[in-house]
Amino acid sequence: AFHAAPDVTLEQDLARRDLTMNAMAKDEAGELIDPFGGARDLKLKILRHVGEAFTEDPVRIVRTARFAARFSFRIADETLALMRHMVEHGEADHLVAERVWREFARGLQEAHPAQMLSALERCGALAKLVPELVPVLEGDDHVKVLERAVHAYAVLEIRFALLAWPLGREGRKGLDELCERLRAPNEVHDLTALALRLQQQ
Repeated sequence: AFHAAPDVTLEQDLARRDLTMNAMAKDEAGELIDPFGGARDLKLKILRHVGEAFTEDPVRIVRTARFAARFSFRIADETLALMRHMVEHGEADHLVAERVWREFARGLQEAHPAQMLSALERCGALAKLVPELVPVLEGDDHVKVLERAVHAYAVLEIRFALLAWPLGREGRKGLDELCERLRAPNEVHDLTALALRLQQQ
């Protein structure tokens, strides 16, 4: 629930945003209004939460990780700690699968998708959201594979299939469970299933 009315100030509105870089505005004269230091964080390439309102929507955990993949920014220590706190206290357990997939898929299509996976792993969300992929992060092979996919301008379906490639050693069960949990589209599941089947031949 939120309150919107003429008596709500601009600063109060900006305080509800997720990250400082998204909590800036301009007045009618074009002057920057930046009560939370968003311009400074942009310059320093840091993703920092605005305040406790960040915890009201757990999808912000995945969204922040996705921004790390998009901009190659560092997540502030206090923000990563807050994300970890949210995961440890079960707030990530109630994420809507479709919203998770939307952010996860967008992150895989960014310039640095491995940074999203790393951020999710460091805050503990990876094991909650996509436990099948946790072993993938034990080495750096996924980084190299995703980098090659990025350089080749690979589409989402191919990037996901490359990420899920290690699941081929376990058969389709792990893939089916992963795609069901994420509500991944059929075309993503089917291409990945084909890749794993060819791997076993």
